[in-house]
Amino acid sequence: MRAQRIKRGFHRIGMVIAVPCLVIAVIALALGFYNWLQVSSNLSENLRIGIQWLAGGIIWYTVAWAIGWIIAGFASDD
Repeated sequence: MRAQRIKRGFHRIGMVIAVPCLVIAVIALALGFYNWLQVSSNLSENLRIGIQWLAGGIIWYTVAWAIGWIIAGFASDD
């Protein structure tokens, strides 16, 4: 039971970190695609920034999940 609470807690921490990153990524990607369609040139800076925020959100969620998984392994109720 304790291990499940630890995993759930770190999942929530990961979501709290990842969701703002993903919101910023969606905004930056939307602005980037809008600028790209208007200018019809190379991909804009906003697209690069959006992709970086998207990758950052995924990475930070994965890090939080992995830490919870490791700690839950040590705190197992076996």
